[in-house]
Amino acid sequence: MRAFTTNRALYFALTAGVLVTGLLLMLAYNKLVADTENRFLEESAQIREQLLLLNLHANELADNISALFHASDYVEPDEFQVIAEEQLQHYPYIHSVSFHPQVSNTDIEVFEKEMQAAGFVTYAVRSRTPASDGSAFPVKFIEPLTPQNATLLGLDMATVDRFGPHISKAIHAGAVTASCFEKLANGDVVFSLFKPLFADKAPSGSGAERENTSGMIAVQVSAKAMLGEVSLPRGFRLSWSIVDIFHPDKPDENSLWAGNAPEQGRHLLFKTLQSESTLDFEAVSSTLVFEKEIYWQDIEYQYPLAALVAGLILTLLLLFAARSFELRDRELKQRSEEIERQVRKQTRNLLESEARLNEAQRIACVGNWELNLATNTLTWSDEIFRIFEIDKERFGASYEAFIEAIHPDDRELVNAKYTASVKSRIPYDVEHRLLFSDGRVKYVHEHCQTFYDAEGNPTRSTGTVQDITERKELEERLLQSQKMEAIGTLAGGIAHDFNNTLAAIQGNLYLAKKQLDDKELLASKLNNIVSLSEHAAEIVRQLLTFARKDIVTHQPFSLTSLLRTELSLFRSIIPENIDYSIELCDEELNVLGDSTQLQQALVNLLNNARDAVRNTEQPKISFTLEPFSINTGFQQKHPEIQGDGVAHLIIRDNGSGIPAATLEHIFEPFYTTKAVGEGTGLGLAMVYGSIQTHGGAVDVESSEGKGTTFHIYLPLCQKDGKQTDKPETPPVAGEGETILLVDDDDDVRSTTCEVLESMGYRVLIASDGQQGLDTFDAYQHEIDLIISDVVMPKMGGTEFSRRAKERVHDIPVILITGYDERQVADIQDDLGDIELLQKPISYPLLSQTLRSLLGSGK
Repeated sequence: MRAFTTNRALYFALTAGVLVTGLLLMLAYNKLVADTENRFLEESAQIREQLLLLNLHANELADNISALFHASDYVEPDEFQVIAEEQLQHYPYIHSVSFHPQVSNTDIEVFEKEMQAAGFVTYAVRSRTPASDGSAFPVKFIEPLTPQNATLLGLDMATVDRFGPHISKAIHAGAVTASCFEKLANGDVVFSLFKPLFADKAPSGSGAERENTSGMIAVQVSAKAMLGEVSLPRGFRLSWSIVDIFHPDKPDENSLWAGNAPEQGRHLLFKTLQSESTLDFEAVSSTLVFEKEIYWQDIEYQYPLAALVAGLILTLLLLFAARSFELRDRELKQRSEEIERQVRKQTRNLLESEARLNEAQRIACVGNWELNLATNTLTWSDEIFRIFEIDKERFGASYEAFIEAIHPDDRELVNAKYTASVKSRIPYDVEHRLLFSDGRVKYVHEHCQTFYDAEGNPTRSTGTVQDITERKELEERLLQSQKMEAIGTLAGGIAHDFNNTLAAIQGNLYLAKKQLDDKELLASKLNNIVSLSEHAAEIVRQLLTFARKDIVTHQPFSLTSLLRTELSLFRSIIPENIDYSIELCDEELNVLGDSTQLQQALVNLLNNARDAVRNTEQPKISFTLEPFSINTGFQQKHPEIQGDGVAHLIIRDNGSGIPAATLEHIFEPFYTTKAVGEGTGLGLAMVYGSIQTHGGAVDVESSEGKGTTFHIYLPLCQKDGKQTDKPETPPVAGEGETILLVDDDDDVRSTTCEVLESMGYRVLIASDGQQGLDTFDAYQHEIDLIISDVVMPKMGGTEFSRRAKERVHDIPVILITGYDERQVADIQDDLGDIELLQKPISYPLLSQTLRSLLGSGK
């Protein structure tokens, strides 16, 4: 009974204290709301007064300009310019001011000649619509005389639809009239004030006002800048729109908004305050809509604090009166509640921590795993299940199941990495692929560390798996984008070399015809033609290699020989007005890498150098290759470069140079200092990435106005990278076998047929796949081998070969294509036992291939 009485006393004490505190807080809140609304209305009125005052200043400007024309019958352009510029400096929100004399249609030609004589040689009065009263208000003076404003000279403003009614109203009313809002091309929103000028300085009031009109002053006001002059309190927003008196039912499509956007992370005290008022000036009516958001952080807390303190004091007094009845029971209860609260808090923190970890892994596409080596139990986080696209309810977690999900070509690599890491006790990183049942492939990055017991036995391994598929795709697109950007530059050099090659071929043919009697000299010329033809084919192969999406493969090659071969290509990139010098060392510098990728990187650097010296009076670009011995300072700066020596490439120009603030960003993707349309910002990023993949480094020296020097360092390799010419294999004669030749090109078909017959083969010919299939059906038991072009009308070579093999599955097939071999590489996967040869055909190679497929005899 005592316990019940004590609890009831506490309940009544606390309830009374809370009720009183709540009542006091409610009264304080009502007081706060009333004060806030009154302050909002006062601020709205002040803003309205500021706008009226700014508009009054705009009227004063119009009056000041009008005074100039009232004081003199003729005003010089310089006089107008001086006073207009002085007024515009005082009122920065004025966009422009102009003078429009009234010119009758009979005087327009005289007026145009006066303006042309004054220096405006192209001045002409023009109208948007025909004038209705026999007079015009063309623009005579306008300030500031920007290129955009200069286009308005001569325009009859009274014939512009959006100005004409307002100009007429200004003349007939004899007072300033304003137009509606107008949005300019640069995004600014303006309205215009039209002040009429009268010959007697005032309208007659009898309907003859237009006869007394001498001109018009137009003041264009930037509404945005005008609002910028108004001081808006925090959280205040303002919407301003002007009602068109000639079209009152038409909404204003260019209403203005100013103020602060709602602040994120802040809580409103109550709903947004809003009021609306009209702003009448210059015979137009505009609407101002004021809004203000009141946040808890902005209120003055004296009333709520006072109410809260008073309520707390009263509550404490009431609780103190009941303290003697509940002290013992309260202490026990508080202990119990504290324990429960701590348990709930720790449980909640644990769940939140786990949820945050899962969310972080999902965002970063990173999952974690743990392998218990004693029980062979594998534990995955939720993100790894998502990356591997495996149902966690069905997955039998084990290391073997993990290996099964990996791409078959990568399993040995991952297994070897893990085994080596366990033995060496060194954590490992590896990138590999995941292969899914539908053929899709994902790229992942895996990191693993193994832990050991006191005896040194491995007990468990933990690691992370990150999905890097998107990064891989972006890297591939970046490289391909750079290839296509540089191919435009390469095309000029390749076309130049190709045309020279063809010219040489034509010259040799001409000489061969004239020297038919000299067989030895004829053979020499024909050999030259063959060599030049092979060079032309190699140029095309270089273009295909450069443009296609190749998987980069690194192999030893001589950098010196490569650059010596490409000297003419590099020279074709540089205009003839540029002093271009190349200095290559005599020593063969062998590197391990991809020659096409390095060639592309050098082309990008030469393009940058060419653009840098474009405005230089005596432009110079130098290209140097030299050996470089690694020293201690170099090793400290570039610890990633291994070995004793490097190949040192230097590309130097005397162009505009790179500012210091820009220099640290030049290798960032999409960072460019060129104008829009002149560069993507990917060139130097590609250069940097390419050199990095070759284990090298890039340094740059530059200062503004003194040119730029790029240093490229590539580690040398021991293997000789020189390419030796393979001796030409002599043609192998046939043994009378029958070959079906299918090609849609008459010249190629005829020439190939003649060559095959000269080798000792019997040849059947067809001009497309359908005709070839018909011929094959007719001579199926006689045909020993098929040679077919790939791209043909009616039926292509791939489909023809497939149908022929359906009839005779072991028939040998040679497909010949003039396109990139990679574009038809999947044909071998579809058809199996076929050979692919590239045009132009090497006939010795063709003879060898024929004997390889046909054997030593029929």
